[in-house]
Amino acid sequence: MVYLNKSWLLAATLAFAARSVLAAARKATDLFIVDFSTDDNGGCAYMGENEIDTQLQEAFEILSVGVVLVGDYGNVDEAERLLKAFFKPEPSSADLSTLSSNYERVIDFLENGRQWNGRKPYLFCNSNWLERKEMTDDAFDANGNVLYTDPQRTQPLKIRDVAKRDYGTVSISFWWTSVFNAYVVVKSQAKNHYCNRNKKNKGVTTEAGDGIPYPSITVCPNGFEPRGRRRHAAQVNPVPRNSVGTNTQSIDQVYPVAMTLIHELFHLVLGNQNTFVDPATQSEEYLVAGMLGLGADKALRNPESMALVAVAYDITGNLYVGGQDATEFHLGYATKG
Repeated sequence: MVYLNKSWLLAATLAFAARSVLAAARKATDLFIVDFSTDDNGGCAYMGENEIDTQLQEAFEILSVGVVLVGDYGNVDEAERLLKAFFKPEPSSADLSTLSSNYERVIDFLENGRQWNGRKPYLFCNSNWLERKEMTDDAFDANGNVLYTDPQRTQPLKIRDVAKRDYGTVSISFWWTSVFNAYVVVKSQAKNHYCNRNKKNKGVTTEAGDGIPYPSITVCPNGFEPRGRRRHAAQVNPVPRNSVGTNTQSIDQVYPVAMTLIHELFHLVLGNQNTFVDPATQSEEYLVAGMLGLGADKALRNPESMALVAVAYDITGNLYVGGQDATEFHLGYATKG
């Protein structure tokens, strides 16, 4: 294995240290409208303000390493192998510029905050801020008051009437949020709110529109697992590159707990409309094997890909010991040598 210059670790450390002196992530309450007093209505009491602040700071640090990763491409073998693997066949100069810009845009939000329609975005720690309504329930207006079909206000308008009028079907579900006094419409007859619908659901970002005036990030309880795993805390067990097998440690097994929040921050800042969605699955790509198969154009629109390579390079730099092979993840697994 040939390395161009192992001073890359020192350079990356110094670059990050210099940035850290000048700036850091702002507190959760500076960046978001978030309720730490309760677990109801999407509240974050069960996580606590200090934990969310810590995750935001770790997100800032990991994304800053992402910027270093892009800058190291072409000069550091580890950076080149990693980005060629996840941004196939290899990232162009325009791709690298886009990737660096994506990291910088999220970092800027963490440093300075941003408002949409004159208000900070919302942060929820569960999707129980949404309450499912039945088709036979009364429909509400934007002030949370019952709507009526007659001037005498004796015949309440029903959810089914709104569904037929506005969507032409009742094979959908309406979810009321008292946070915004608005409905979120799901194009299926889902019975449970997002976090309870599927154990694999970790987080979701909603944009302003369709009756919701402000964007929000929802991180599910499952998205805060493994609970408390700090950046660099996971035990990494690399194997020789030619010994990768079924029991080899995958990169997603050593993610820090802030990974879900990093992913959703890309959605918030870059916009859901810019996200890659596989036509076959109607989903983003979350699996490491799938991300290794994405071309650069898709990977640059896949938040998990951008988060993964930043986390991987961060671990590589943290574990490097002078004179030894570095731990890498360009195969999707922890390897060495």
